[in-house]
Amino acid sequence: MANDWEPPTSLCPAAGSVPFPIACLPTWVADWIADLGEETQTPVDLAGMMALAVLAATCAKQAVFQVRPGWIEPANLYCLVGLPSGTRKSAVVASSIRPLQEFARSAAEQDREKITRSRAHKAVLEEAARRLANRAAAHPHNDDLVAAAENAAVHRDSYHVLSSPRFFCDDITPEKLGHLMSLHGGRMAMIHAESGSFDMMSGRYNDNASLDLYLKAHANEPIDVDRVKGECFRIAGPALTLGMAIQNDVVRGLAERRGFRGQGLLGRFLYSVPKNMMGHRRIRVDDIRPHVAARYTAHLQQLLATSNLGGDGTEIKSEVLDFDDAAREAVLRFMETLEPRLNPVEDLGAITDWAGKLTGALVRIAGLFHVAERLKFTGRIGEQTTHRALAMSEYFVDHALVAFGLMGADPKIQAAQHILDWICHKRLTEFSKRDVFEGVKGRFNQARELDNPLRLLEEHGYLRQSGSKDRGGPGRKPSPRFEANPSWTRSCVPQGNESRG
Repeated sequence: MANDWEPPTSLCPAAGSVPFPIACLPTWVADWIADLGEETQTPVDLAGMMALAVLAATCAKQAVFQVRPGWIEPANLYCLVGLPSGTRKSAVVASSIRPLQEFARSAAEQDREKITRSRAHKAVLEEAARRLANRAAAHPHNDDLVAAAENAAVHRDSYHVLSSPRFFCDDITPEKLGHLMSLHGGRMAMIHAESGSFDMMSGRYNDNASLDLYLKAHANEPIDVDRVKGECFRIAGPALTLGMAIQNDVVRGLAERRGFRGQGLLGRFLYSVPKNMMGHRRIRVDDIRPHVAARYTAHLQQLLATSNLGGDGTEIKSEVLDFDDAAREAVLRFMETLEPRLNPVEDLGAITDWAGKLTGALVRIAGLFHVAERLKFTGRIGEQTTHRALAMSEYFVDHALVAFGLMGADPKIQAAQHILDWICHKRLTEFSKRDVFEGVKGRFNQARELDNPLRLLEEHGYLRQSGSKDRGGPGRKPSPRFEANPSWTRSCVPQGNESRG
């Protein structure tokens, strides 16, 4: 009966269904997220993800988190939120990073005289080295003069000019990003509501994807940095934080960018694709409570005030914070429950490049929660803190599945869509599995490859089994038959016939 069908649900939902687990976060962060979401009438997911990125930017290079010997996670994160245009992403990002920007401006003002003196001293060293080099060149056989010129050059090159503390940068080339990280202790953050950073990664100016720095700086793997004037040196533990709020259409195109999926960049992000509130936003809203905003600012700046800010060209040394035995056991139990889901036929089988890094990301979040609650980079990470971080896993799983679905990165969804296109093109209302296999044989090599996509179409209400009338010849098992949802078939448009309406 046509009237006993429910409308089908989208194979790839436009937003995640699991709500942002705001209660898992430290109280002062959670309160600020809730208030900012109310004031801006934006999903708390957006403020929550940006708060995670800001906390990571604050703690990056200051600490690393050790689950057990040989397993150490850095504090930086890659966070990505997908929302349509006009959803006030920029306002939320600006509010999120303001405490760090204010701190950097204040520190720059306090250090202005020292920085000026440092630049002047560097100029003196350069001029002295230049003059000695000229004199030595005029008297190349004067060993004392040549040695003096060499020592002056070494002294010049080993002296690092002080620079103002800097935590953020905009859309810049990977080369410039590496240079900035080298000047600021090995860390840097890009937290904004623009997609230009992905263009830079793709090679905006040279048409060549340049992902090496972004891949290594997520995992604190050593990178070689080319500085100006031909200098080259190594950052032993680079820490880059990314917090990006971009349009859903940009998310859709990420997997098509050269190397993004294959080289593992997309597997490093924590994703959020919240429901769009446009059309349901309230106009008369409450502002952020003053004490909530003040506490958010004060706690972030307190962490910065007790940390090494860099700026002198030397790499920041990280404190190693251990997980206690109970917290370590909680992480291992989580891994045991996650592992079966990585099987190709299970829910995370199509995104193992992402799911394989999920535990590491949650370990980082547990460490960030620990630091945020104590406001210092000391102590062992406990079981309760770890449980709250691990409890965020289903949110990130749900939203990652949506994000990768938007990118067309799930083969089950692609296969199911291919079958829907064939049904729609043929305007079929009933058919057998064998009919499908014959009709899309160029897409599937074996009939059993249809099982998962057909099951997915049943789960989403596009099809249902109606028996096995067609035996297809003597001795052969009956081929399952399916009905198509009439509410869908009436509205579908055959490929190549869009003009028919």
